[in-house]
Amino acid sequence: MGSIVVKTDLPNHLYSGKVRDTYFINDEYIMMVSTDRISAFDVVMNEAVPGKGEILNLMSKFWLEKTKHIIPNHFVCSVDDLKNREDIDMNLFENHIDRDIKKRSMIVKKAKRLDIECIVRGYIAGSAWSEYKNNNTINGKHINKKLSPAEKFDHPIFTPSTKAETGHDVPLSEKDGKNLVGHEMYKFLEKKSIEIYNFAHDLSKEKGMILVDTKFEFGILDDELY
Repeated sequence: MGSIVVKTDLPNHLYSGKVRDTYFINDEYIMMVSTDRISAFDVVMNEAVPGKGEILNLMSKFWLEKTKHIIPNHFVCSVDDLKNREDIDMNLFENHIDRDIKKRSMIVKKAKRLDIECIVRGYIAGSAWSEYKNNNTINGKHINKKLSPAEKFDHPIFTPSTKAETGHDVPLSEKDGKNLVGHEMYKFLEKKSIEIYNFAHDLSKEKGMILVDTKFEFGILDDELY
């Protein structure tokens, strides 16, 4: 086990999220570093989890490579696997990236982010259960069927939310989602999100795991959705 990485301090810092630190390489590529910070319910905890960033980086690579047949994504390669890429000049980082950083970093394409969290739920749990229990709704939509905690939906449902820079994300009704990104884009995001969820759910099930719900983020690159 390497050292715990809570914060990175490399050249060309672009942005730091709850868990990942992002660095500018050029107009086409950025580097994302998965730290050992941990967040839950939009709160970054004071304690870090040793090795978490390395595992997260490997998991992200695994799923991005597994689902690229459904929709293209921004993943280029792990920094560990960066070879013979003349278009990616890493000289600026040469004296700053040690083995611990390499194992938790990837190169990705820059895209224009869509400010919507695409959440797909296969089972009723978490905030969806809380809303249903209190209001008989999920994302503001009335549910006629009586549901039990952790019950599997007949079909996965799309329950997007805002992507807040600070504070909590807010659930979006279908109408609000369409107003945010447009009718056609909303329906395409819904379709692709559910496709990816179904693929990931079935693959997880083969390994004895249940993928209860998950979320995706999308961006536009060369007029194509990634």
